[in-house]
Parts: sequence; C-alpha cells; structure tokens
Amino acid sequence: MKIPGLAVFGRRKRGATAPCEQGFALLIVLWSVGLLALFVSQLVSSGHREAQRASNMRLSAAAEAAADGAVYQCIFHLLATGAGHWAPNGTYRLVVGRSVVQVNIRSVAGLINPNTASMALMQALLQEIGTPKAGSGALAAAILDWRTPGEFARPNGAKAPEYRAAGYPYGPPDAPFQDLSELGGVLGMTPELLARLLPHLSISAPEAPSATLADPTVSAALHDAGETGGGLDGGDSFGTVSINATAIGPGDSRFLRHVVVTSDDAINRQIFRILVWEQLREP
Repeated sequence: MKIPGLAVFGRRKRGATAPCEQGFALLIVLWSVGLLALFVSQLVSSGHREAQRASNMRLSAAAEAAADGAVYQCIFHLLATGAGHWAPNGTYRLVVGRSVVQVNIRSVAGLINPNTASMALMQALLQEIGTPKAGSGALAAAILDWRTPGEFARPNGAKAPEYRAAGYPYGPPDAPFQDLSELGGVLGMTPELLARLLPHLSISAPEAPSATLADPTVSAALHDAGETGGGLDGGDSFGTVSINATAIGPGDSRFLRHVVVTSDDAINRQIFRILVWEQLREP
C-alpha cells in the first residue's frame, strides 16, 4: 500500500551515480593525472640531463681540439728558425678558438728516467720533493723492484709478497715502466706525491739527465746522489722535449695533453717523431 507523500528510500533514478562511486572515479582520475605528471617530469628531467651531457661532451671535445692544435703549433715553433723559434725550455700561452692553452715545454734531456735512474738518484729526488728520508728509501727501492726482474726484493723494497701483505691485488710486473702513470701503482706511492714527482720524470729521458738542462730539483738530486749527469741533448734541431698543453675552454672545460716529441735530423729540420701522445688527468 502506498502512502501519499512518503518517499521511498534506497531507490535511485535510472542513470544516477552513487556518491561512493563518484568518489572512487575521482580518485582514479587524480591518480592517473599524478602518474602522468610524474612521467612527464621524469621525461623532462631526463631530457635536461641528456642535453647537459651532450653540452659537456661538446665543450670537452672543443678543449681537446684546442690542446692538440696548440701542441702542433708548439712543434712548428720549435722547428722554426729566426723570430718564430721557441726554446726547448719555456712556457707559452696560446689562444685557439675560444680556448686558452698554456703550453709547458721541457727538454727531456734534463729529466730523470725512472727505468734507468740509480737507487741513490731516485731517493734523492724523492727527498727533494718533500718525502721524509726513511720513506724515500723504501719508495725508491720499491720503484726499482717494480722495473727489475727477480723474485726477491732489495732491502726495504717490495715484490709480490710485500704487495699481498699490504692488501694489493697485484704485484710488480718486473719490467720497465711503459708510462709514468704506472708509478701510481708502486707500493707506498700516493696521488699527491706522484703529482709532485711527475714534472721531473720521463721514460724518454736519457740514461743520465743533462746537468746543463736539468731543473733546480733534478740538479739538487744529482748533487745529493753524487752524480754528475750527462751532457747536452745531442746536436739535433731541438732534441727530445716533453710538451704539456692545458686547454681551458668555455664553461671552464679543461683538457690536458702530454706529448713527447723528438727531432733527430740535423739536416732536414722539418722532420719530427711523436714518441708519446696521451691525455693527462689533473691531480
């Protein structure tokens, strides 16, 4: 029996939506919008990172090209005669493109060869750059043990057992240094010490450094070791030189190129040979 004026509860009009269903649909929409916003944000962030990476690569490549260009300019100036000639020991500043390049030229004849230097000379050099006397003896012995074949270490030196005892996963190769970066692996060597040592070394240097062309540190080491050193670097056009080119480009991008080049033809001064071509890492 129907009672006039009395509404029937619980009955909805056809097509109407319950409040709980409306709230659930709203939550789905909001969740979808949030997920889409997160996806777009991640996409934009990834795009920015890739753009920044590409920009850094472009700036680094420009600095590398500037350093390489400065090296070749340096070689041409070394080979030149007259006003355009550069001395085999000196520092020069060049502008290549949008980069400024500082070029340091050193005659290799005045440097110490870690593959041929005596124990006394290596220890004296280490002391000249600030290594304590006790530590310098052990490190010099470890350097010589690294390059010298044999199973047993010299006094205070280091062969495979000493490296294992110190926790190193390797031992010395018992062979000459192939490049100066290998010195970083010698037992007792630190990055700071290596940075101070490298300017005075070259694996392209003669067996005995030239006392005439040596820098003050090498000269002092020769004196302390009681060694007289060698003579001048032959009679060629500029001998063998070490070139370090440091390029600073836009965005403070940096690149360091290390080159060892020799000119050993006294008749044709345009002939040169590149012995080492490598990138250097800043300490």
